[in-house]
Amino acid sequence: MEVPASISTADLTNMLNDAPSDEDQVGCTCTCNHSNELYDGLTQFQLEELVNDCAQELYNKCNDPLVHKVLILFCLDNLTEFHNTVSEKTYKEGSPEQAQAWAIDQGRLHSAYQIIKEVEIGSNDFTTSSYDYE
Repeated sequence: MEVPASISTADLTNMLNDAPSDEDQVGCTCTCNHSNELYDGLTQFQLEELVNDCAQELYNKCNDPLVHKVLILFCLDNLTEFHNTVSEKTYKEGSPEQAQAWAIDQGRLHSAYQIIKEVEIGSNDFTTSSYDYE
């Protein structure tokens, strides 16, 4: 196939119209239902709505941005521990490659925790290493 030196908009439009669809390229059509209840009985939308409602309720009880940082650190700590548990379990079950993948993600979550921890949200941010407890 020869590459032309230039091409007109009309030629591009014709090529686009004549191009096979993605389904034709793959040979199948996606039959998945993205609204299925995948998350402990919730859809993605319902899960996001639940998390948003919980975060808003926290902010309503404590109108300080530090509440979001503490929530993030709490969640990252839980996710880190979850990944550690799964990594250990899969290793004991004889899947060292899968265990390593979980351990790598655990390290990433720990790094995210450390980065967020050092973002200061004000002089009274007790989560940073520079906070003076006096």
